[in-house]
Amino acid sequence: MLAAYHLANSENLSLLEGVQPLAEAVGVSTWHRAKIAVFVGSSEGPDVSLRLEKGPKVYTPWGYIAWRIAGDAGLKLVAEAEAARTNPGSNLLVEVLKIAGPSIILLDELVMFARQLSEERFEAFLSFIQSLTEAAALVPHALVIGSLPESDAEAGGVRGKEALLRLGEGVRAGAIAVAAGYRRRDI
Repeated sequence: MLAAYHLANSENLSLLEGVQPLAEAVGVSTWHRAKIAVFVGSSEGPDVSLRLEKGPKVYTPWGYIAWRIAGDAGLKLVAEAEAARTNPGSNLLVEVLKIAGPSIILLDELVMFARQLSEERFEAFLSFIQSLTEAAALVPHALVIGSLPESDAEAGGVRGKEALLRLGEGVRAGAIAVAAGYRRRDI
């Protein structure tokens, strides 16, 4: 994830050792910095606002991500879901990603975040991850990269195991949507 962050954040590929020759070899002649959202589930508790430098208070990962990549316009699109703390759904997330332009969303410690949530918010969060991966599959310039624990032991208890299982299913569903999206665009 760190390499993806540095690549997306770079304005000049020649400053990243070994990247420029690789880019040239695959025919990349121009490069533009992408919008970046990094959500780390262990950085804040689920009941405190997520920190946005020079930004509004948000309480959900979808509000945080929408603002980070699409600013006030993105946050406005998910405002109702942010206020209700419910999943905004893939249709609204597609619109956020379109407004954002080229963007990368990095998700770390998702299980740790999910296992702390109340049952209702747990379901909304898991649904959001699936909606986000499905939305990214429909927007060619958007990429979502996430990490999940390798084992049940790392997931942390019954709730963590359930989050790991369900997040894995949501990610697989998004990956299937990505594959279907590429097939549709290739035809």
